[in-house]
Order: sequence, then structure tokens, then C-alpha cells
Amino acid sequence: MADLNDLIEDSNAKLSRRNVVVGTAWAVPAIMAVGAAPAFAASNTPLAITGQPLPTIFSGNVTSYTISGTGPTGKVVAVTAALGLGSVSVTATPNPVGAAGTWSATFNLSSLEQGTVTFTASVTSPADNATATALKDTSLPNVTVSTLGAENNHKKGTLSGGMGNAAGDAATVTITLSPATIAAGIALTGTTQYTGGTPPTGWNRTWTGPNGPTAFGVTVTQVGSHGNVGTVTYNGTT
Repeated sequence: MADLNDLIEDSNAKLSRRNVVVGTAWAVPAIMAVGAAPAFAASNTPLAITGQPLPTIFSGNVTSYTISGTGPTGKVVAVTAALGLGSVSVTATPNPVGAAGTWSATFNLSSLEQGTVTFTASVTSPADNATATALKDTSLPNVTVSTLGAENNHKKGTLSGGMGNAAGDAATVTITLSPATIAAGIALTGTTQYTGGTPPTGWNRTWTGPNGPTAFGVTVTQVGSHGNVGTVTYNGTT
């Protein structure tokens, strides 16, 4: 009987060891699968300047002109703007690419001449660059006030002046009396007339007012190419 008990105990011991081995065999692949999971790489979006063609640089945005683009996350984008050979180059403050893979840079382009401005964005490690161009045209229409043309004891007259007629300049002007002038009893009459052909080079508008010399203040504006606005303010006496 002792021999039989020894055999049973020996068999149980072998079975127990087999169970351990089987359990280990199933656990190994699970551990290996976790170790083999790939790590996610950082964004590698190509560097680019978006929003092309870029909007015209004109008097309304020349001191705060913003361009934007895409690029690899975390990279610092250096952006320059230059015009012509040997011309002034303006560099925006370095802009890191955000988590969304985008960047922007704002310039004051007042120092650059008129013409086609080239923007260059660049990054390092690895080196990459992107370019885009925009037209700079900040030229204002040459609108003027030349005379009030007072007559009849200053009770009426013809306000007149000049205006720009370059390509893109509007063929009309806007005439606005100052609040003090209106309060003094002066008013514009009729409609604005234009002289000098097509496009016109001059304008005139009649007005009426009280007897005697009266302070007269007026602002005349003309919209030019690309939204540039020429403005002249005149203060005189009728």
C-alpha cells in the first residue's frame, strides 16, 4: 500500500507542474503583444503657407498683415517678407506650430516698397521651407479741396477740388460736412458733379449758408484701388 500511495502523490505532483507550464505558455504571448505595440509619432505635417492667393496688402492692413499655414507640431516657423533685390526684409516673431498643426505670423510691412512681396516660411531639423507672394499697393487717391466759392454775401457757393484717376480709383467722392458746420446752418445742395473727362479729375458741389462769414469744415474721401481710401479735411470760412 505504501508503494501505491507514493505513486498517487508522484502523479499529482506531475499534474501540478503541467498546469503551471500550460499557464505560463498562455501568459507569454500576452506579455509579448503588449511589448510590441508601436509608439505614436509626432505630427509630421508638411510646411505650407495657406490661404493662397494671399490678399492684397493695402493701407487698411499694411501695419498688421497676417499669414498662416501648416507644419510639423512643435517646430518653430521663421517667416520673412521681402520685396525686390536688396530691399528691406521684415521678419515676424517666430511662431511654434500648435497641436492642430497650424501657425500664423503678423507683419508690419510699412517699410517695404510697392510691388510683389515674397513671404518665406522655414523650419530646421529637418530643413523645409514654403513661399507665397502678395501684391503691396498702398497708394491713395489724390483727393483735394481747392475752394469754397462763396458768393452772395457768403450765403451760397460751390465747393470744389481734385481727385485721383489712376487705375482702380473710384469715379466718385464722398463729401461730409463737420457737425459744427451743419450746426452753423450750412448745407450741401444738389448732387456732386464731376469734371475732367473719364475717369474724372475734379469734382464740385453747391452749398448754402447764413449771411456773413461762417466757419466751414468738410471731409472728402475717395476709394482707390484695392480698398485704399484717400481722405482730405478742409477747414475754412465762407
